[in-house]
Amino acid sequence: WKRICGHRNNDSKLLTSGQSTTPGSLFHHRINHNSTFATTCNNIAWSYTLFSLQHLGPAFVKLGQWAATRRDLFPVSFCIRLSELHSSTYTHSFAHTQKALVDAFGENYESRGLVLKEDDIILGSGSAAQVHKATLKTAKGEKPVAVKVLHPSIRMKVERDLSLMQHIANFIDLCIPLQSVKMLSLPRAVSNFADIMRRQVDLRIERDNLHIFRHNFGCSDMAS
Repeated sequence: WKRICGHRNNDSKLLTSGQSTTPGSLFHHRINHNSTFATTCNNIAWSYTLFSLQHLGPAFVKLGQWAATRRDLFPVSFCIRLSELHSSTYTHSFAHTQKALVDAFGENYESRGLVLKEDDIILGSGSAAQVHKATLKTAKGEKPVAVKVLHPSIRMKVERDLSLMQHIANFIDLCIPLQSVKMLSLPRAVSNFADIMRRQVDLRIERDNLHIFRHNFGCSDMAS
């Protein structure tokens, strides 16, 4: 019994220190950390966590991305795992990318100098969009460019996620009469988060910021 209690006390210390709060932590505290089984269980648990976040919707992916940057709040191992959401989320099809380009630039966008092929590299994919490597032909020659395309139905999915978050926040704020909960001001926090998400799916804001960057730093050779 003392041996069992000893293990329980060690587990409590590990959890309190914030060194092992991953989804696979239940396995880690009862199995040797160096064992293949424990590592496999932890990897499976994290794979499922990342899979679930991506299928919950873009707003939940964004929450995961935010958590990945807060090493002051979460364990480093936790943040490293969640950092995969910054650029390695699920990608959409090339057909959707091509349709988005046609909608934006017309059927003849290739004749205007923009060349993007199906086998070109996808540089990264995040909560709202993915970035393709493409080629821009100009009078001065060819140069590589990045083309950012929103994921399918992204605005609808964002509004759906935000509505769910707002209802949950309102419910918690109304039904849990604790001062500590009231101090969190969850409805206002969700409202602020919603403003960030809506701005992110409006690529015109990012375009304007890039133009300001060009002007301020004299990047005359950057593509518009």
